[in-house]
Amino acid sequence: IVRYGWRTEFLVLGLVGLVWASVWWFIYRDAADRPHSHTKGPISFAQFSRLFKSRSFYAIVITQCMGNYFNFLIMSWLPVYFIHKFHQNAFESGTDSAICYVAAAIGAIVLGRVLEQVILSRKEKLTSRRIIVCLCMWLSATVGFLPFTDSVPVALFSMSLCLAGMIAGSGANTALLTDLLDDGSKIGTVTGLTLTFSNIVGLCAPIITGYIVNSTGSFDIAWFMCSTGLVIAGLSSLFLVKNRIVTLS
Repeated sequence: IVRYGWRTEFLVLGLVGLVWASVWWFIYRDAADRPHSHTKGPISFAQFSRLFKSRSFYAIVITQCMGNYFNFLIMSWLPVYFIHKFHQNAFESGTDSAICYVAAAIGAIVLGRVLEQVILSRKEKLTSRRIIVCLCMWLSATVGFLPFTDSVPVALFSMSLCLAGMIAGSGANTALLTDLLDDGSKIGTVTGLTLTFSNIVGLCAPIITGYIVNSTGSFDIAWFMCSTGLVIAGLSSLFLVKNRIVTLS
């Protein structure tokens, strides 16, 4: 943006998206040995309403909502936070934000791999993955300590760790939904419904944070609120996920 302007950035991002879509189109194929789904056709109203009778489904939605709230907050405000907190320019704040995301992407892969090996290898229960979700959400909840950091390296490390927890936790939460749903043919619809709720909540994050910063001149309350929500998300996954999510009659 500093060198070429924001229009060039959007152009580059759009081209990357087109390249990735092309790769996906030509490489991805359905597995020949994929087991047949229970039913075919769109989800019925009875199946739809049955979702909202499941505590496990509520836990999945709550966790995804809180994870997306954190994600949208970071995407919208992290560079501004670095400018506000550490008096960086646009290039420095953008670079540091990118470092956080790259480190978090690598960290999330490692974190997810380690937790799956440690927890899923010892526990055979259908709901065991909820422990991974809970631990990852609690790790991302350490964003509440961010107001107490006074140096850029510490803030970068802290934020990278929080983002890694959020990415790994959201992925594990989606995998948990796949584990719990009784009818695999409905996974697209149910996942879409979950993401609809979570994106609505996520869209609130930039707006609420803007009001907080404008009113208090600080990001502290925004981080504390987000941390509390992530703790609640971890608890909901740990204690509400008990049984399968039933859509079949």
